[in-house]
Amino acid sequence: MANQGFQQDIKDLTAPDSGLSEKDRISEYKDRNFMEQFLLYLCQWVAVNGLSGQYVIAASDAQKKAVDYLQQSPTIEEAIKKAPELAKNLEAIIGQSLKESRQLSADLEQQKALIEQKA
Repeated sequence: MANQGFQQDIKDLTAPDSGLSEKDRISEYKDRNFMEQFLLYLCQWVAVNGLSGQYVIAASDAQKKAVDYLQQSPTIEEAIKKAPELAKNLEAIIGQSLKESRQLSADLEQQKALIEQKA
């Protein structure tokens, strides 16, 4: 964020033992350099505030989605009941993939044999 020098300037100006009168402090606050540093410092904190607000909203949305997904999940009893059907589906998917893989292997072997015959 802002450099430590500006933060120290603020501490120095507001310290009870600084020896500065109210008039001196006001004069320092009105100094163009001080106002520019303060404006930069303030802008940085406003940016941090804005980003943290966006973060809170995004985190809240993510939490809501997670809760929705958890609510859609079946209970353990439902999952146990669905397990055999899901296993059959998985077996069918794997079986189809194996069949396709074997067919591709056979096609490749045929192509290899043709290439070897021509060579």
